Amino acid sequence: MAEQLLQHALAAEAPPLCELQVASFGLSAFPGCPASPNAVHVLSKVGLDLSAHQSRSLHEVDLSRGLLFLCMTTAHRDGLLSLTDTDPDRIFLVREWMNSESPDIPDPFGGDVRSYAHCRDSIVEAIPSVLEFLRHHYR
Repeated sequence: MAEQLLQHALAAEAPPLCELQVASFGLSAFPGCPASPNAVHVLSKVGLDLSAHQSRSLHEVDLSRGLLFLCMTTAHRDGLLSLTDTDPDRIFLVREWMNSESPDIPDPFGGDVRSYAHCRDSIVEAIPSVLEFLRHHYR
């Protein structure tokens, strides 16, 4: 969901931000799996189509090409740091730049539609601060 939501937001930005490509991967994802029906459903409610999404694992991704890495949770960030030699100055939480009690976005995996909608809304809430960070650091 984060990939689609951020890519959609970047498309409305001026160059070079609108030219950035967003890709998602999981630390323990099974490659080639479709998005959950609940994720597809809640993104369709905001006009985005996740039906063609296929999961990718960290091992399938060329981390050297990444400008920055956005993680949903502190545990994901810690896992990324422990599994790779990626520069820690390029790894952030999606909610890193928000004044929030919890920097983590709850993982809705296996949850109901409400769990997925809450996750989607948490990501949407964070996108303006992500865009501001990108505008400041990558123009």
